Amino acid sequence: MKKDEALKEIEKAITSHEEQLKTSRLMAYGMQVDKEGAALNERRCAFGRWLYDNMAWLKRFFGTATIEEIEKIHTLWHNENRKIYEIYSRKKEGRGLFGKLLGKKRFEEGDLDRAKAYYEELKKLTEELVKRMKLLLVRAKSRPEDDYEKIKRETKE
Repeated sequence: MKKDEALKEIEKAITSHEEQLKTSRLMAYGMQVDKEGAALNERRCAFGRWLYDNMAWLKRFFGTATIEEIEKIHTLWHNENRKIYEIYSRKKEGRGLFGKLLGKKRFEEGDLDRAKAYYEELKKLTEELVKRMKLLLVRAKSRPEDDYEKIKRETKE
């Protein structure tokens, strides 16, 4: 992997998780999202695919403890996100005649308040994840190009 490619991938991973937070906000506020966009699996979201596909070289390049801490925060993020989705997916058909005729769905009392509380925790986890990823980016930028080639060779062996 070349240095400029690695830097772009790290930046893209950061952006993908910031974008995912926007989808989670929509769920927390009861807005329509598709299940695929809900990011229920930490290995299938864009950030998770990047993290797990590159785990070997990331650990060699930045250290196992650093990457495992990022992985831990990412897993916690998805745990909170699944709580929001669980509330979001319990939306009920409207009880009244017009609700049933119009297909309106509603939440039980307090559901959206709980979802918003989980979302606040999600924002904190996102801030922590992004902060750590930006530190990785700074470290990555400071490494010479030949370090990237060396790590690539070592992880293939």
